[in-house]
Amino acid sequence: MVRIIDDEQVNKLFNNLNKIPAGAVIEKKGGGFNGELTKESYKQILRALLGDADHFDVDRPPVVADLGSGTGKFLFMGAHLYKDAQFRGLEFNEHRHMIAQQFLTSNQVPNKDNIEVHHQDIHDEGTLKLLQKVTHMYSFHHGMRPVDIARMLHLCGQRGIKRIALFSNKVTLLGHCKDAQVGFDVANRLQCEQTFKVRMFAARSCSERTVFIYEIKSKELAGKHLTVNTQGIDSPLKQFARRAFT
Repeated sequence: MVRIIDDEQVNKLFNNLNKIPAGAVIEKKGGGFNGELTKESYKQILRALLGDADHFDVDRPPVVADLGSGTGKFLFMGAHLYKDAQFRGLEFNEHRHMIAQQFLTSNQVPNKDNIEVHHQDIHDEGTLKLLQKVTHMYSFHHGMRPVDIARMLHLCGQRGIKRIALFSNKVTLLGHCKDAQVGFDVANRLQCEQTFKVRMFAARSCSERTVFIYEIKSKELAGKHLTVNTQGIDSPLKQFARRAFT
């Protein structure tokens, strides 16, 4: 059962976070604004990624990392739903990180002792240390460069992370890793367990994104002969998929 801890508190927190203008979340050196997932979308992703809290190992509760954690919404909702899990956010944009830190030090965030936020670039050496003991990973990686996504998968392999929620299909991820020449082995071992649509909003518009929940299989279980469904994928990626799995 997912443990709900004072919906009124988290509703107020998200209302305050949503009042921050998009322009205030963007820094000149920090990239553009791709919209925000809705509160219900965060709940949907967390439940798919972590499952039933009653099944957690009491001695080894999940440690969940958010790469590109922004203003902390995923972390805050996670701590709200799963009081026994630990949540760790890494954000390269200093201004977004400061917003998350400001809310975290206030009295608005439930179970805030279970949350860490770090101002960190995914390519810095210290990132691997921050991912120590992480069991699950999430990233809303729209706006990330392909090399950043490849690096993220490489880090998953180094830390032995077994479950990850992303917004790209496997063939796209393999293409990113091939171009970056890193993370390909991990992308090759991804097994998609679930896909679903979530809603996001930007200014006056609302759109949908597809979430992919992946298990990262061990090298032994992955096997040598894997297949990819290339239906509907552009021709160059089809060609790449055929080369990668034959």
